[in-house]
Amino acid sequence: MKMAPAVGGPQGYTPPEGGWGWMVVVGAFISIGFSYAFPKSITVFFKEIEVIFNVSSSQVSWISSIMLAVMYGGGEPQPRILPAKLDYVKTLHSAH
Repeated sequence: MKMAPAVGGPQGYTPPEGGWGWMVVVGAFISIGFSYAFPKSITVFFKEIEVIFNVSSSQVSWISSIMLAVMYGGGEPQPRILPAKLDYVKTLHSAH
């Protein structure tokens, strides 16, 4: 499926990705927005979690710490493991 050429752009110019670059930007914005917003928004419930589970605030703070550690550290092993299992060309194509 091809998008129409850009209106007002150079005549006869078609973006190399077929015009879907802005859809990638919107998808990345939504994905990053949700992945950063969810760990931050759960802090609203910290006081209720303390009361319900009868734990200290330092114990409850582990919730967001573990969530952020998994989010930031979860993608770290992938570039090291995949090239060992597959060749580099297959690893690059798996990102698309």
